[in-house]
Amino acid sequence: SGESDAIIAFDLETGATNWVFQATAGDAWNTACGQDEDANCPVEDGPDYDFGAGVIVAKDVDGRDYIIGGQKSGVVYAISPESGELVWKTKVGRGGVHAGVYFGIAASNGSLFVPISDTPDGREYPEPRRPGMYALDIATGEFLWKAPSENVCREEQTICEPGYAGAI
Repeated sequence: SGESDAIIAFDLETGATNWVFQATAGDAWNTACGQDEDANCPVEDGPDYDFGAGVIVAKDVDGRDYIIGGQKSGVVYAISPESGELVWKTKVGRGGVHAGVYFGIAASNGSLFVPISDTPDGREYPEPRRPGMYALDIATGEFLWKAPSENVCREEQTICEPGYAGAI
């Protein structure tokens, strides 16, 4: 439906839906999709680009509010809180099952801070991984700075991935 993997605004007095913003339609996926026995995997089978991180309300330097959501696709969206219309979107990370904006973003003084995990998941992607920390202008979605993660993993480590999977 148009309400799966979506950001929805409700009227606090009536409970009525004010607007729905769906970034990726047909994104049904669960952990059965990655198993040999996948009878419980939905027909759509992903790509699993849901909004894994909670959305935030953030102000630009002029005091204008935006609803900001980061998807596991690596795309960050700014939405008008009044209408639910897209204001801008910026591709920050490569994205994937355990990738992109995985758990949280932050904002301060007109800047949006976006952690990107981009961990491998066994799938092929048309673009390279971009784990790291990035800052965007809240009003425009343009990059203010980029701090790619350095690969500090040692050969003997069995589990080590550069990048930021947790909330910042």
